[in-house]
Amino acid sequence: MSADTRTKLSTTTIILHWITGIGIIFMMAFGIYMSQNELFDLYPIHKAVGVALFALILLRLFWRMRQGFFLQHVGNYHKWETILSRIILLVLLIGMVLFPISGIVMANASGVAATIGQGIHKALLPIMALAIIIHIVGAYKHHLIDKDGTMRRMLGRRINDTGAL
Repeated sequence: MSADTRTKLSTTTIILHWITGIGIIFMMAFGIYMSQNELFDLYPIHKAVGVALFALILLRLFWRMRQGFFLQHVGNYHKWETILSRIILLVLLIGMVLFPISGIVMANASGVAATIGQGIHKALLPIMALAIIIHIVGAYKHHLIDKDGTMRRMLGRRINDTGAL
């Protein structure tokens, strides 16, 4: 397994990013659909996929800790951009852990614990949705405005040392 660098991300980083990211978005949409349409027969599928996704999320966290928690930036950015990117990353990572844990608690506990699990699970939805939107907008900002190699790097391409396209 290769290490992440400023010019190229490892295949492991890229695969875990896309699988967990798309998985979380899918599970959020699936959960909303089930809830709004009272499709209780789909809950076992939601739970099973959620547990499998949680395993990948834990693997991703382990991988991030091994590689260094924050990826090296491609370019030189304003301090506020770096701070915002780190806040969004932390919100996404914490949310990716709390979503399945709160779902497991909600499904397996009773009484107050189940109510707390359900409250956390529901509260995470708008927080994660906003963080995902900011993350995607930021990715496109890097690509279309900054014209750096951030998005290309997350798509598996090597970029030059300056980060320029």
